[in-house]
Amino acid sequence: MSEFIQVKPYSSGGVFYGGRFPSSTAKCNYFTITQRDFINNAASPVASPVLRKHGEDLERNLDTLRTPYHKKEALLEALDELDRECSTPNWDCYHALPLHQDAVEQTRMFLRVLPNDLPLPEIAPEPDGSISLDWSMSRVCSLTISVGSSNRLPYAWLDGIQRGHDVECFDGRTIPAPLEFRLRSLVRL
Repeated sequence: MSEFIQVKPYSSGGVFYGGRFPSSTAKCNYFTITQRDFINNAASPVASPVLRKHGEDLERNLDTLRTPYHKKEALLEALDELDRECSTPNWDCYHALPLHQDAVEQTRMFLRVLPNDLPLPEIAPEPDGSISLDWSMSRVCSLTISVGSSNRLPYAWLDGIQRGHDVECFDGRTIPAPLEFRLRSLVRL
């Protein structure tokens, strides 16, 4: 009887040996390699057609599962770059203030707790040291949040023929319910 190693990708990008993973179809498939094949091909996985075929399937599944996580990580890296670029007074040559470090941290916390099923925003510096988070779904469908040095999040939206503005408090742990509602409304349109 052969022993098997079963591989399951986690959404965080790691790999678990000994479980199942979702395929691109609705059902779950096992990805199995005999222990002998795994050991014999450890130095050169492309040498085995079995490993090559399953490796491609696994890579496809990993790409599908990792996408929201990696996009969010890339956005957080872009926030760090924005912080570096806009850290000095007059960064825009029009007397803009440097980004508030509290605004950068508030933005980082907001992006981390943003549910993965919602689209990520575009980020931009504001001349008063705040950071703008923008979701533009179309010309008549958008939401903008201004993240400053406090926990107050002023925002404005345009949703077809409806528009408005408001302010919510952000606790650092969850997206305020009215903001999440507005985002989900934009996604549905």
